[in-house]
Amino acid sequence: YKDVVIAYNVSDDYEKFLGVNGTEDWRVENNTALRTLHDGHGFSDFIWFRKWHNPNDVTFTNNIFITRNPSMSVYGPTHDLPQDGASQKSHHNIYYCYNGAVNVGKPLGEGDLVADPMFMDLRNHDLRLRPGSPAINTGVDTAYAKDVAGIAITDKRDMGAHEYTTAPKTIALFN
Repeated sequence: YKDVVIAYNVSDDYEKFLGVNGTEDWRVENNTALRTLHDGHGFSDFIWFRKWHNPNDVTFTNNIFITRNPSMSVYGPTHDLPQDGASQKSHHNIYYCYNGAVNVGKPLGEGDLVADPMFMDLRNHDLRLRPGSPAINTGVDTAYAKDVAGIAITDKRDMGAHEYTTAPKTIALFN
C-alpha cells in the first residue's frame, strides 16, 4: 500500500492501534491512541511492523500514544517475526505509560516527548487537553483545518486528535 494518511482518530483497542506490512509513504498524524483495555491473549504490541516481503516507510507526527503496561513497546515487539518499527520516522509525538516508564521501542525523534499529555479525564475517556498540557502548541503544521471533534485549528498545532479549546464539551447526536 502506498501514500496512505491516517489522521485525527481516537483509538482504545485491546489488540493494536496499527499493523503494517510493506507500506510506502504512509503518514500517521494527529491521532490519540491508547492501549488501556486488557486483551487476555498476551498481545504486547501497540503498533506492529512486519517486513515479510518489503520494508515499511511510515512517518508518525503529532500523535499521542498511551500504554497501560511498561513492557508494551509502542513501535512493536523486538521478537517474533521480522520487524522494522525501530527504523520508522517519528517527530512531535507524546508517549506515556500510566503504570510506569513507557517503552517507546526506538530513539525519540525531533520534538518527541515522554510526558503525561494531561487529558481532561482519561478514566472516562474525555481526551481533550487540559490547560498546561505539553501537547498544546507543540505540534507541527499539517494540512488539516479541523480536529476530530470539528474544532477549527486556527493557531499552532497541538499533538493528538483534539485541539485545545476552552469551549465546553459538546455531544453530537446522530440518527
